[in-house]
Amino acid sequence: MKKALLIFLCVTLTAVVLSSQDYKGKARVSGVVLDQDQKPIEGAKLKFFLPKANGGFEITTDKEGKWTAAWIAQGAWNLDVEKSGYEPKKLVVNLAEQRKNPEMKINLKKK
Repeated sequence: MKKALLIFLCVTLTAVVLSSQDYKGKARVSGVVLDQDQKPIEGAKLKFFLPKANGGFEITTDKEGKWTAAWIAQGAWNLDVEKSGYEPKKLVVNLAEQRKNPEMKINLKKK
């Protein structure tokens, strides 16, 4: 009986903690970050922020400049793209959960 109660409490606590992140959802978006010469930028930081949930997350690009963000809520996301040596870029991206979001191509200018 004690084991069953302990398992129930752990599951309930986990569900409460995970549901508190309002920016979580079913949307997925991916893309690539390139420089002015269309060369990939490795290590660029993409900061996603959803104002209605007052939360967000960060990801970085791989060696090919590619990135993917998954399990995020639909809505208008503020997206800041930064890499040292390049001018930062600020975007607003509308993401949907019920349809495929188009792949994004983001170009950064050198400083």
